[in-house]
Amino acid sequence: MKNIVKKLAPLALAVLVLTGCEKEYLETTPKSQVPNDLVFSSTEGATVALNGIYRSMWTSMDGSHGHFGQKSYDLTMDMMGNDVITPVRGYGWFVAEYNHSAYGTATQTSRSGATWRYYYRTINNANLIIANVDEAVGTQERRDYLKGNALFLRAHSYFYLINLFQHTYKGNENAPGVPLYTEPTTEGKGRGTVQEVYNQIVADLDAAEAC
Repeated sequence: MKNIVKKLAPLALAVLVLTGCEKEYLETTPKSQVPNDLVFSSTEGATVALNGIYRSMWTSMDGSHGHFGQKSYDLTMDMMGNDVITPVRGYGWFVAEYNHSAYGTATQTSRSGATWRYYYRTINNANLIIANVDEAVGTQERRDYLKGNALFLRAHSYFYLINLFQHTYKGNENAPGVPLYTEPTTEGKGRGTVQEVYNQIVADLDAAEAC
């Protein structure tokens, strides 16, 4: 009997410890993400969010060496233009773009899919700043700085999207452009017209200049 008690005692102690700590474990704040209300409670937190957007403009998406932020899309447009000639294949980087076949494959990790995700990720993150920064604790000068940057980044993203996924502006003003989002959301929506997209770009740049 004594042996049984000795063997059960450590188990009972372990159960007691785990039971006593159960609430603490369940209420631990996630380490991989931060709630929006905490991020935008101050201009310091909102600055971290803005810096994150700028950092995404030069870091790789999904670990891909071909999707390294804004310059990869600039290089794509150079390769698909008429004033760049690649006489040798090299290691194969941007060959599909040069051959005008990259945008024919619409998958999440293809050139067209990654481009779409990159700019709309920027837009949604910019929308989060625009929607929340007015209530952030800090100076008005800093809030204006943060909102102005976010408005510019949204305009910048829509300018690239409308040029990459639609024809030229002149003569196509009423043609379907790209979806317009001015609020943070994860819900999809239909395409705005080319004119509506350019109107939003101009409005964002005007608002950014006024900040």
